[in-house]
Amino acid sequence: MVDIRRTRWAVLVVTAVVASGVALTRSHQDLPGPQAVTSSPSAYVGSRWRLLTVTDGRGATDVGSAVDAWIELAGDGTFTANDSINMSTARFAVTTTGFDVGGGLTTLAGSRMDDPVLLAAILGIDALTSATADQPVHVTVVSAERENLTVEAGGMRLRFARA
Repeated sequence: MVDIRRTRWAVLVVTAVVASGVALTRSHQDLPGPQAVTSSPSAYVGSRWRLLTVTDGRGATDVGSAVDAWIELAGDGTFTANDSINMSTARFAVTTTGFDVGGGLTTLAGSRMDDPVLLAAILGIDALTSATADQPVHVTVVSAERENLTVEAGGMRLRFARA
C-alpha cells in the first residue's frame, strides 16, 4: 500500500527542487550577476572585438582563428556582429552593467551545422543579437580590459580580443 503522506512529501520536494533550478537558470540568463563589471564603456565602445571563446552549458569552445566572428560597438551607438555566415546590425545602449542590443537586422544565409566551432560561434553571436521587436538583449560585461572583453547574454559567455 502506498503511504500518501510520503508521496505528497516526495512530490513537494521534487517540485521545490525543479522550481529552484528554473529560478536559478532564469536569474543566470536574464539578470546581471554579481560578476558584472562597472568599468567605463570607453573600455569597449569604439572598438571591434574578435571572438575567441564561447562557453555554454556544454562547456567552452575555442573559436580562435578558425572562424571570422566578431562584434563592433561604434561610438555612435551602432552594434555590428558577424558570426562568419551572417551579419547583424542593430543599436546598442550602455547600461550600468553592460549594454542592451535591439532594433536590428540580420542576413539569413544558411550554413552547414556539422562544424562544432562554427556552430558555437553562430550560437554565441546569436545570443547577443536575438532581440525581439519589444525586448532588447541585455549583455552583461563581465570584464573589460584594454585587449580583452568578456560578456554574458542568453546563458552564454563570450570572450573577445580587440581586433
